[in-house]
Amino acid sequence: MKKFLTLFLVAAVALVGGVFAPKSAEAVPAFARQLQISCPSCHYIAFPNLNSFGRSFKLSGFTQAAVETLKDDGLDLPANLNAAVMIGSQLSLGTTSGMNGNNNGNWQIGNDASLFFGGRVSTDMGALIEVNGGGTPGGIIENTKFVISHDFGGVQGGLSLYRTGGGGAAYSIDLFNSGSNQNNYGWSSGKTVQLNQQYGPARGGAEGLHLFAGSSLFFVNVGLFAPVKDNFNAAGALLPTGTGAALNLTGGNGANAGLNLNQYYRVAITPSLGGADLLIGAQLSQGRATLNASANNCSYASTSSPCQLEVETSTTMFDFQAQADVAGNPMQVTAVYGTVPGISSANARTLATLKALQGSTTAYTDAYGGALYNTGSADITGMDISLMYGLTKHLALKALYGSTTNAAGVKSSNITAKGLGVAISLAANVKLTVEEFMFDYSGTKPTAGDGPDLSTTMIDFKYLF
Repeated sequence: MKKFLTLFLVAAVALVGGVFAPKSAEAVPAFARQLQISCPSCHYIAFPNLNSFGRSFKLSGFTQAAVETLKDDGLDLPANLNAAVMIGSQLSLGTTSGMNGNNNGNWQIGNDASLFFGGRVSTDMGALIEVNGGGTPGGIIENTKFVISHDFGGVQGGLSLYRTGGGGAAYSIDLFNSGSNQNNYGWSSGKTVQLNQQYGPARGGAEGLHLFAGSSLFFVNVGLFAPVKDNFNAAGALLPTGTGAALNLTGGNGANAGLNLNQYYRVAITPSLGGADLLIGAQLSQGRATLNASANNCSYASTSSPCQLEVETSTTMFDFQAQADVAGNPMQVTAVYGTVPGISSANARTLATLKALQGSTTAYTDAYGGALYNTGSADITGMDISLMYGLTKHLALKALYGSTTNAAGVKSSNITAKGLGVAISLAANVKLTVEEFMFDYSGTKPTAGDGPDLSTTMIDFKYLF
């Protein structure tokens, strides 16, 4: 009762704030400064959802500019550095007890903080850097990408060189709001049943090089990538169960994988039909990246031999997105269906000791098998559908339904979730969201650490400047 009273009061305040928020407020983060336009010019209903213009700007490699640039011998750089700050705070209420639980209401004020630098680097070259100091593979740099993008007579194409602490291979460049890009998704909670976020190419540390092309009718992105993380361990479900040891595969510097890389493919058609802006596509990742480490970066039992980890990244996702006015107001619908193949226990979770030639001597190399998206032997399948409807310029309602079979990391193998939420734009660059999720399990209820709460309320507040 106390929980729902709190939720009611917060929602009431949010509703009042949404109706009476100042109407002249405009957002001016990094890209808005470069384009000299307000944030809603690139976003649909509320940030971070991209509209068609926002997708076009992203496809250009962030190079479009309406400001004075410094030009000299190939240099074409904005006179001022484009920067922005994002601060996020949350209050989560659920059923997890204990000192670190959220049954009493878990406050996290300012815990989600990032500093962005990005925009035009030169003609046909752009970049984006996110700094947050979260202990990611890149140190204080959470995400970074360098993009070369050229207009080939109506088709924009080029390459993306990137590294991300948690955005997966799709961080290279993606245009959907379906969850295929973690930074372009409008939900703060309930990600357990949002396939792209939980099991798809939008998850996990990665670095790679991708080629892309797109226009008003299609989008293609193909590339090679390696999963990266400073320490793959049993807690991360990437080492065999029970190893109880860390495997520092990269020494904190990168993926010593050579050309033994995973592959990523994204294809989509992006037509406009009857006033609706449509995106229909598929994502596929596959292959086994072989990551190597020297002896001083390995720790398994008492061995000090060189070691190796083969990481499986097979997953297939189909997604759909539609943006259109309904009854005079904007509405967005996204849908995802996907499958993540299981891999045999012989390849996934066992330890093999291999004899290998190390220079002129014979040594033993530990070969670990793991998977980035599915460490079990059974295929994971699922779907989710999300709707967002703008009642006013400052107030939007949203709903989500998701269902996953053979879900990893929970006591019950099957899980469904229903979510409702409200998004209030107090200003174009200030947003308050309230979300309520209910989870259903087909078997044993999860214990702490095994999965989400049976019900979760999330109040999320973000501002950018």
